[in-house]
Amino acid sequence: MVTRLQTGTLKPRILLDLPHTVHPTPTCFSTANKDLNWRQAMSTEFCALQAQGTWSLVPLPSDQQVIGCKWIYKLKHHADGTIARYKARLVAQGFKQAYGIDYFETFSPDVKHTTNWLFLLVALHYDWSIHQLDVLKIQTSHIMCASCAKPSIYGIKQAPRLWFATLSNYLLAQQFTVSSADPSFFYLHQNGILVYILVYVDDILVNGSDQHYISSLIEKLAQRFQTRTLGSLSKFLGTEFYRTTDGYHLTQKSYITELLHAASMSNCKPLQTPLPSKYPTDPNLHLTLSAYFDSDWAGDHLDRKSTTGYCLLLGAALLAWSIKKQTTVARSSTEAEYRSMATAATDIIWTRRLCEDFLLPQQPTVLFCNNVSAMSIACNPIFHAQTKHIEIDHHFICDCIQANHIAVHHVSTVDQLADIFTKLLSSARMLELRNKLQVVPPFSLRYGVKTTMSTTPLTLCSSPEIQKLSPRHSAPLIA
Repeated sequence: MVTRLQTGTLKPRILLDLPHTVHPTPTCFSTANKDLNWRQAMSTEFCALQAQGTWSLVPLPSDQQVIGCKWIYKLKHHADGTIARYKARLVAQGFKQAYGIDYFETFSPDVKHTTNWLFLLVALHYDWSIHQLDVLKIQTSHIMCASCAKPSIYGIKQAPRLWFATLSNYLLAQQFTVSSADPSFFYLHQNGILVYILVYVDDILVNGSDQHYISSLIEKLAQRFQTRTLGSLSKFLGTEFYRTTDGYHLTQKSYITELLHAASMSNCKPLQTPLPSKYPTDPNLHLTLSAYFDSDWAGDHLDRKSTTGYCLLLGAALLAWSIKKQTTVARSSTEAEYRSMATAATDIIWTRRLCEDFLLPQQPTVLFCNNVSAMSIACNPIFHAQTKHIEIDHHFICDCIQANHIAVHHVSTVDQLADIFTKLLSSARMLELRNKLQVVPPFSLRYGVKTTMSTTPLTLCSSPEIQKLSPRHSAPLIA
């Protein structure tokens, strides 16, 4: 008997116990043309385009721009991950189109996830069946701007908009109403009949109270748009749906498998936690500079000027802080926050230079901000009508960000330590922020029975006794 080891034909090792094998999708025509399945898919697509009269052969006009084309390949899968269909599309190279000449408006709505979940929950509540349709070949009655192509074709900038307009007009003609909250959702309330339609490009979901009306509607859609019925809801927006006795089970197993294959991690070992629960502590973490800043808006009722407050921390220790009223009146809270950011940045730059003298090299100093608009101005220095009056010297923070001296990060209001400088806080909130800043009462009051805020003046202290009682802090406490 001749064994596999003797012949060198070893049995392939199974890496994953999957119901299907990951099939690579070709990226070019030469690769796809070697596979019979893709050749049949391209033939079907080309014949469908010719049957629709998508183009006609004409002499090349001298004043027209030629738009090229290419093949796009995609595998359609069943809910269990097996291949359902090889899909090939001949698309135009829309990136060669010029705005105002070849196209104008391109917006096409996408279904919101909230609408999708609500659509599913309503069907479960009324125990309705969800029917799924797929458009085999999108065709429109609109004329393309270029003279060579008559019906719209995939790839042009306005193709999604033209397709959605065609489908929307047809549904409106069938007495459906488009939702004002989500244009991808259509509904019909007529004579006690409830029918809901959800549209995402060429995928359509239908449910409702009258199955006879829904069956008739599906037949009309198949005649008008060459749709095919996929049966009950199985896969939509990358999510697999499995109907159970008490609802639906949702999973993204196929999507996760594709990600693992793309990352060359198909043979990785599974773990209960995808990320480590603990990270090694950086030995230089207690020497890292960070800053918090905040501002009120028109806090002074006499001159309506705002107040800036910020603090710098080296690790967990409070290093510097400042509270100052701004010199000019801010017209908005965003402007007040942005001026505070610029003020804090000046102190950060100076402190970074001081750290260099102490041989403490710093990564970009993290500046924590809880105002999204101020962050947008700093990271995108674009002048608008509301911000163009801000002095140019305040925009030097943009240069600091580009030079990697400062990195602006968002922080929630709950974790904004600089609120203690600019806000009227309750005693509980005041104590919380004070403790986070490592500002504690004198040693004699730290472990007393009273929990109210002490009126005793706070003093700077870094005695060995306090550090010994608080070994969890790597930097001296401020008390």
